[in-house]
Amino acid sequence: MGWLRANLRAAAIVAAVLAVGGWLVFMSAAAGAPGSSSAPGSYFQLGESDKKTPPRLDSATPETSEESTARWASVPMPPPRKDGPKPPAQGPVVVPSASSVVIGTEITIRGQDFAPQSQVTVRLESVGSNGVLIAEEYPVNRDGAFAFPFTPGAEMTPGDYSIVATSGGKESRANLKLVRPKPVALIDRAAAKPGQELAFTGAGFSPGEEVAAYLDTLAGNPILSVRADDYGNVASTLTVPMAAEGEHRLVLVGALSRVLAPTQFTVIGFYPWVDLSSYASQPEISIDFKGHSFGPNEEIWIFMDRVGGVPLAKVKTDEYGEFALARAYFVPPQLRGDHKFFFVGDSTQKMVEATFTALPYSPSIELSPYAGKPGSKLSLAGKGFARGETLRAYWGAPENGVVLSEFQAGLDGSFKGWGGLTIPLDADIMKGGADIFVVGEISEARASAWFTLVPLTPSAELSKYVGPPGETLQFSGNGFAPMEKVVIALAGSGDVLAMVQTDENGSFRNAGSFSVPLDQTDVLEFTFTGMASNAQAITHYRIGVPGEETTPVPQVP
Repeated sequence: MGWLRANLRAAAIVAAVLAVGGWLVFMSAAAGAPGSSSAPGSYFQLGESDKKTPPRLDSATPETSEESTARWASVPMPPPRKDGPKPPAQGPVVVPSASSVVIGTEITIRGQDFAPQSQVTVRLESVGSNGVLIAEEYPVNRDGAFAFPFTPGAEMTPGDYSIVATSGGKESRANLKLVRPKPVALIDRAAAKPGQELAFTGAGFSPGEEVAAYLDTLAGNPILSVRADDYGNVASTLTVPMAAEGEHRLVLVGALSRVLAPTQFTVIGFYPWVDLSSYASQPEISIDFKGHSFGPNEEIWIFMDRVGGVPLAKVKTDEYGEFALARAYFVPPQLRGDHKFFFVGDSTQKMVEATFTALPYSPSIELSPYAGKPGSKLSLAGKGFARGETLRAYWGAPENGVVLSEFQAGLDGSFKGWGGLTIPLDADIMKGGADIFVVGEISEARASAWFTLVPLTPSAELSKYVGPPGETLQFSGNGFAPMEKVVIALAGSGDVLAMVQTDENGSFRNAGSFSVPLDQTDVLEFTFTGMASNAQAITHYRIGVPGEETTPVPQVP
């Protein structure tokens, strides 16, 4: 009997141990239940093969049952449990790998204790609306377990949902919370100038809602609005408005979701400059302007010497802030010295200065000839005067000189072969000559050239120099001023015997007539005096035997 009791006691101990061991196995299997951690060896632990991503379930195109079966046949099932004690059945259980998930993020939905080798129908229902978003069938393995990946689509609305798994009349539910992705805004470059195009993208908005873009502040009107696509994404371009140089914020705001997605970029300032085709020149030329780095498509106001009043010109820049204005300013003949052009952008309010120097005219003249006697003819050629202006030629400085002629410059400010000038008959021989000036009436430019005076060397001639009283004499002269009048007088008495005019060479021949007095016994002296030049010559007639010294001998002073 004592042996029997001992054996019974040992058997009771073994049974107790087995019971405890079975309970521990059950607890290990239950570790995969909702709220517990997924330990190695649990029913919901996936191996590396479980991480393959089958097609998304949020497609708007429904699948056929054959397509669904074929697709999910490739999804790895949890490994079958080894033979051994099984925990007591707890009923079907479905659980997501995360109870709160960001839309667009993949999770895994697992189930256990469903009918082995059956099909389970899984639905995603919106809490409170009874709307079914997804209803799919998935295969259950021989251990009554299933697993599949799930990615909430962008078209889903954030909120509370229920995962409902049904098979063989049994149902299990699990809670799932969908949250919106953190809104984000991106731009294609970190810096841009006002007026330039800036591309931007955004995500995390409600599908189909209007998304407004604001600069720096939400007050006032947005820069532009764009509609989000079916996934809550936006993409567009905007023109950077006129803004201060430095850092600025672009904020995208959803009209329905009211989510904000800010990003930052730098507004580059404008540093314009202007080129002139000429920075210093004589008047009567046209100057071209070329501007760079102004605001795109802005109007440039151009002023001269001061900003304000009526602008000299206006020009609009292109999309790159450049402009070119040909023949923008014609330099007038009277302009002299330094002057400034001001270029002001009406949008950027940037101003550029450029200095231009109006140089005086620098004309020149040529004489033909450069030397001659008083009264001789002269022709001129010149260039560098104002176009078509009236010119005056002077003997001596214009302030106190003698006007020789008045004529017009050509359309290029030049003249050639201008004749009709006569050197004054009373020109001061003692000075050796004088400057001939040509002065422009509009340009006030003057040019000069020296003209050398050749002294007059007049001579007086008689038709006879020796003869009896009563002889008739005629007078000739050379070397006087051209075209001047010469007075022929009898020395001593001062009686004027004749007045004759020289030709263009300053000569005259056989002019006048004088009879030697019958009572004349001595030498007669005759004076020839130019009325304009005051040049004088003297000659003599001697009473003598006819035939003596009949050859005329010119007499000079």
